[in-house]
Amino acid sequence: RRLGGEPFRDNGTCPGPPRQLGASLEALAPRGKCMLPRPGSYLPRLRRRYLLVGCAGAQLGLRLERWGCLDQALEVWEALVAEAPEDPRWPLQAARVYLARGEPARAEPQLINHVFLAPNRSSAMLATARVQLQAGNRAQAARRATRAVDLALTAEQAVGAIKLMVEAGYRDEARQALARVAARFPGAGR
Repeated sequence: RRLGGEPFRDNGTCPGPPRQLGASLEALAPRGKCMLPRPGSYLPRLRRRYLLVGCAGAQLGLRLERWGCLDQALEVWEALVAEAPEDPRWPLQAARVYLARGEPARAEPQLINHVFLAPNRSSAMLATARVQLQAGNRAQAARRATRAVDLALTAEQAVGAIKLMVEAGYRDEARQALARVAARFPGAGR
């Protein structure tokens, strides 16, 4: 199965691969070997070196994902969840990997945690819907998109969720949601 959703983006807050690690990320996780023992254990080393643990950990997790080392990537995401339990980004990343591994029951608590922690619940719910859709779970994606419509603070947020419902193949539900949006946001789209 493939990874669903959009991976972590740092929006310019991460300075790039940490040079102070002593070894490049390439040396830590040789391409394609998936032999990195306990990758989550690297986070305390980063903290001791006063690095941005989340940024370096995210770079390591994404690199492991790209190489197909999902078990090791999941360990990094789970370590980041433990390191910064208030950060909504890490549960979403862990959920992406659980879904790619075919473990939706283990992904669900992470998706709920992401929505609970995120400052914008509608955008967070839409992100979880996107992850579900890209993992092939169309019905779950449509349910989450419907919830994102209900949580939307703006007509634009609601329309984004409705588009995802259409993409998932739930056109009738999308039409119903559009009618609710028109009633909630009169004058939107004019």
